[in-house]
Amino acid sequence: MSKYLGGAGAIASKDEYADPSTGDGYTFVMGAAEPSAGQINYDAGSICGADGVATAGKSRNYVLRIKLEGQTSPYCVDNRS
Repeated sequence: MSKYLGGAGAIASKDEYADPSTGDGYTFVMGAAEPSAGQINYDAGSICGADGVATAGKSRNYVLRIKLEGQTSPYCVDNRS
């Protein structure tokens, strides 16, 4: 993992990660549902749309989405960049 999140098992399970500066935990979830606070959403076969919402893409595409402070829609990043 990067300097931004502690490695797997940093909190209690293999799916939870910790922010090293705050100690806040994040959980990875799969699927197209909008992430809640403290969740990082992974959706395979999707790309980010203009409004940050994942849309259908090619099978090898994926998106990661997280709800950031003060945002109405989740921040979205995909593997096309």
